[in-house]
Amino acid sequence: MTGVTVVAEGAADGLESFVRRALARGLAQFQASGTGARVRVSLAGQSLTIAESQPHLAADVAHCIGSQVPCVKNASDVSVYIDYSGWHLKAGMAELFAPSDTMPMLDARLNRIGLRAVFSNGMQLCDIYDPAQRFGLRLQAGLAATTPWEPTAPLAFFCKWIAEQAGMTMVHAASLQRGGIGALLVGNGGAGKSGTVVGGLLSGFASSGDDYTLIARQDSGWQAHAVYRTVKQDLRGLDRLGLPRATQLNWQNKAVFRPETVGAQAIKDMVPIHVILLPSTGASRTQFQPADPAGACKILAISTLKQIGGNTARVFQTCAEVARALPCFAMVLSPDKDEVAAELATFLGTLSC
Repeated sequence: MTGVTVVAEGAADGLESFVRRALARGLAQFQASGTGARVRVSLAGQSLTIAESQPHLAADVAHCIGSQVPCVKNASDVSVYIDYSGWHLKAGMAELFAPSDTMPMLDARLNRIGLRAVFSNGMQLCDIYDPAQRFGLRLQAGLAATTPWEPTAPLAFFCKWIAEQAGMTMVHAASLQRGGIGALLVGNGGAGKSGTVVGGLLSGFASSGDDYTLIARQDSGWQAHAVYRTVKQDLRGLDRLGLPRATQLNWQNKAVFRPETVGAQAIKDMVPIHVILLPSTGASRTQFQPADPAGACKILAISTLKQIGGNTARVFQTCAEVARALPCFAMVLSPDKDEVAAELATFLGTLSC
C-alpha cells in the first residue's frame, strides 16, 4: 500500500478547510443513505457501518472484516462513506498538494486539528477520518481507481485508525493459539506465516488472523485481535495443505477465503499471545531456536510500516514493548503441515506462562 502524496506547507490552511468541508458533505450523504444500502460489521470490539455512492466494496467488507449485524445505530459505531464521484478533483483538491512532500508532514499537520488522512498519487483516492465524530470518508475518482489490494484488505487505513481509538495497534503479523497458549508470528511476506496459520487452523488451533492483527496489552497480558476473517494461500500452498485449488485469485495470485469454508477453525475475535515466533522455511523437521528480541522488534515494525504505514513512533513503541515482554524464537518450518502443527503444539506446551 504505497504511493502516498501529501500536502505542501503553504497549502496547509486550504487543505484543512477542504477536508472539513469534505467530511461535512460525506456525513450528510451517509445520513441520507437508507439502511438497506448499508453494511454493518464488527471490528476491534466496535461496529463499523459503511455506505457507498454506488455498490462496489460492500461485499468485500462483509466477507473480509466480519459477520454482518443488524443496522441499529449505537453510540460506539464508526461510520464510513465511500464517494466514487471524484468531485474532490474538480473542486481543486489536487492543487493543495505537492508530490515532493512526505507523509509525516501530512500526519502531523492534520493531527493538529484532530484528523487522520492518506492520499494516493494524483489524489485519485483519499481516506479521511475524524476520530471525534467517529466518521470516515473515502473520496475516489470512479471504480477504476480502486487499488489492487482493496478486495483482499478493504478499508485497511480506516481499520488501523479505528483500532488506535480502541487502544490497539495494527501490525503485520499472524497468531496461533492452542491450550490457552498463543504465539504472534512475525515476518516479511513469504516467511510462512499464512501457511502455518492455515495448517494450524486445520489441526484445531485458534487464530485471530494470518496477515494483519491488532495487538494490545491488557491486564491479563498481550492479546491479538482480528481485523480480517479471511486467510490467503497461493496455489502451491493450497496443494501443500491438501486444499482444493481456487479458480479466483487476488492480485498476488493467492486465494482469499474464510477458513471455516474448508473445514478449518474460523478466525476468532481474540487470542492471547505469550511468545513471538519468527517463521522461515527450509527444515526437514520443524525447529525452534531462541531469537534476538531487538531483531524481532525490527522485523515487526518495518514490515508493518511497509505494509500499512502509520504513526512511526507508535508502531515502534508497540513493537518494542511486545518484543521486550515476550520470549522470541526462530521457527524453521518443515514442508509437512501436520508435523509443523504437532511440533508447534508441543513447543507451546513447554512454555511457562
